[in-house]
Amino acid sequence: EYIPGGDLLQRIPANGFPEMKCLRLFIQLADAVQHIHDLNIVHRDIKNDNIVVDGNGNLRLIDFGFATRVDEAERVDYYVGTTQYMSPEILLYEERHKTKKEMMYPCAVPRRTVATSDLDLMACDVWSAGVVMFTMLTGRCVFVPLLVYMYVYACVSVF
Repeated sequence: EYIPGGDLLQRIPANGFPEMKCLRLFIQLADAVQHIHDLNIVHRDIKNDNIVVDGNGNLRLIDFGFATRVDEAERVDYYVGTTQYMSPEILLYEERHKTKKEMMYPCAVPRRTVATSDLDLMACDVWSAGVVMFTMLTGRCVFVPLLVYMYVYACVSVF
């Protein structure tokens, strides 16, 4: 489907949307996330770039490239998506399961998988949607790329 409105990131004003508009848009996003979760699908890369706005001002969640049906998969890659939108659970799981070799040689990190019973991937989608809401309200991302490493460190240190 061609949607000419562009992605949400391009449409958010520098100071964010007014609260009522943000609420209306976030309800649409929450409904979309609930719908895919009802189908046992997790998106795993919810972010402003993966939400487009149609000609009527309605949101469409796109890019299901990392999506997984949780009822069909015993194990899934978990370290996928965009770090600024990743939940603390994913970052903590990553940190706790690194080997000594991986800590010394981060470039040698193999593909990461997790049992679907060990990590609530639906809750991770909800976290990402919350980061999108923050961006809609403020006009800025919670974690700018330069501070992502500080965010990761904070998650690992605090929890």
